[in-house]
Amino acid sequence: MDPPLNTNGNDSNEELWSLKLVMARTGLSRSTIYSYVADGIFPAQRRLGPRRIAWLASEVKAWIASRPRQQALLVKSTGQAQRYGVRNCWEPVPHAPPKKSDI
Repeated sequence: MDPPLNTNGNDSNEELWSLKLVMARTGLSRSTIYSYVADGIFPAQRRLGPRRIAWLASEVKAWIASRPRQQALLVKSTGQAQRYGVRNCWEPVPHAPPKKSDI
């Protein structure tokens, strides 16, 4: 069973964010959000009804605040870029050599 909506002890005026709004505020895709929720690194959604879910805005804002500010600046080598899943914007995109059949 989902936890009660008023989990922080404050009044029941907690703002709720839809998936579309969470995607817009975080810059994450739908599949990434659900993957992060499954891995326990993103706040879980709350069920509002049989076909409606939402996130507590305060939890999503706290998650955003906990993220590194400029992860791209930490990425200086291709190895680090691959480890973080980020392409280094200062390095050219590697291209595969042409196949003999293409020549």
